[in-house]
Amino acid sequence: MKIDGFPNFEIFFFSGVDYEQMTAQVEYRSEQVFQITMDEGIENMKVVFFTQYVNSDFKPEFSMSALMAVLNTASKSLSEYWVDEQ
Repeated sequence: MKIDGFPNFEIFFFSGVDYEQMTAQVEYRSEQVFQITMDEGIENMKVVFFTQYVNSDFKPEFSMSALMAVLNTASKSLSEYWVDEQ
């Protein structure tokens, strides 16, 4: 999923074997930057930052407004995949 106004970011949604719920993975210029999980509920989403990158010269440095916009978009979109398991 591309993000309007932030063409270098892209969000991918998937269901990983390590998680009960869907997750959102955010990439910047094709580098995996972080993943958002919601196994503990929509109100308790967690952000897991990656520390190893394909390009060893990659520096995960972004403007605050871009990062906040991407986090908000990714978490809002991810919440639509919530499955109530009760």
